[in-house]
Amino acid sequence: ITVSDTDENNVLFTNDGTIAIDFFGWLDNSGNLINNGTISNDNILNNTFGSELGNNGIINNLYEVRNSGSMVNGQDGTFINNGGSWGMLINNSGATFTNYGTLTNTEDTTIINYCEMSNSGIFDNSGIVDTSGNFTNSGTLNNNTNGELTNSGTLTNTGTIDNKDWFANSSIMNNSGTLTSSGWLSNNSWATWTNTGTLTTSHVVYNYLHGTWVNGVNASMENSGAIYNWGELTNSGAWNNTGTLNTEPLSTLINNGTLNNSGT
Repeated sequence: ITVSDTDENNVLFTNDGTIAIDFFGWLDNSGNLINNGTISNDNILNNTFGSELGNNGIINNLYEVRNSGSMVNGQDGTFINNGGSWGMLINNSGATFTNYGTLTNTEDTTIINYCEMSNSGIFDNSGIVDTSGNFTNSGTLNNNTNGELTNSGTLTNTGTIDNKDWFANSSIMNNSGTLTSSGWLSNNSWATWTNTGTLTTSHVVYNYLHGTWVNGVNASMENSGAIYNWGELTNSGAWNNTGTLNTEPLSTLINNGTLNNSGT
């Protein structure tokens, strides 16, 4: 099926073949669209409010996917956000996007989350992820080289995050899983970063003025890189520093746990 103009699915439709939305095409899903084959999008794929789009095959997005309903990338599903700076996945207010399979955001492409997004599969990011809603990771999230992960909502990790580039928090970040960073971690002013799991950093951590960084009871934090603290840093668990801890003017360091320092 080739979509070359405005088209709509308002029923239960299962695709076992190929749907190609070309440069002039626009597909509105206001029903229940199940993809077991391939959807290739060169323009607009719009999942409207109250609708469902399930993917057990391949969705290759080269321009824009808009979700205002429920979108589920199944365990066997592959969703590729492609197309460089043109490629965009927008999870709108009131929408849910759930990944059980493989979600890939390639270099320079963008994923924007305004509502509810969760990953319990594999999420590979080499582009831009901007979440101002709720984002929950219970699977594997790889923020690769050139990846930018920015949170201004609530980001909760109970799974595994491997950060190799830029990860910034401007609101609430909760880690009770495993977070490994060889890139940059930035906790911005008035934001809160709470670790109750395992956090390992080998490059740079910024905790800015009025930022709150907490290493909780029974938590583990290992640093072999450089930490720059302008805000409040509290340790109630186990913190092993073999790197550099820079306590800047106006900063606060509170230790209620175990702090082992063999660095500087």
